[in-house]
Amino acid sequence: MKKKLGLLTGLIILALLSRNVTSTTSFHVPGTMIEDMIYAGYNAIIEEGYYFLVFDNTGFITDNFNRNHSYVLYFLEFEVEGIDPISGQRNVSVDDYEVVTFNFELPEIYVTHIVFEMFASERISSFIVDYQGLAQYFELIGQLNVEKQRTILIIVSSISGGIILLLAINILLMRNRVYWKLIRRIKTYRNKKAGRRFKSVG
Repeated sequence: MKKKLGLLTGLIILALLSRNVTSTTSFHVPGTMIEDMIYAGYNAIIEEGYYFLVFDNTGFITDNFNRNHSYVLYFLEFEVEGIDPISGQRNVSVDDYEVVTFNFELPEIYVTHIVFEMFASERISSFIVDYQGLAQYFELIGQLNVEKQRTILIIVSSISGGIILLLAINILLMRNRVYWKLIRRIKTYRNKKAGRRFKSVG
């Protein structure tokens, strides 16, 4: 019974781990991932279907969020005849992405090699995904945006909190100064008044 329970627990943990790994690393077509590069190229194999060539400038792929605008030239060729090569240029803004759609459908041909080449003005990531991979990418980007928004909110709130605290301290200090100035004036006024009374009595 204990062995079965241990085996079941191990399988559940393995399933969860494999799910986490696939959710973060295997959303793209194998062999098509380029991570923050200016120039890159690859040969990969794709099956029949619709695909999306993604240029990512969010920093999500490499956890490098110090980004610059990037201008990209790209070339995508198919080994099989009957499909025109795809080429073009894209301006990918900071914290943004660009998607190029293409499909591979030929009678009686289900698999082909593709050759990809990319030249960019600033480091950028790129990969090819299908519908499911694109949905997963958007989900991951959404989570990243939420995390970034949380970080920004924490920074802003801490800064604003610090400013409010400084203002409060300054106000207290100013009030303190005014208070002590008033006390000094009152004391000097009383002393002068007391001196005059003493003179008039004398």
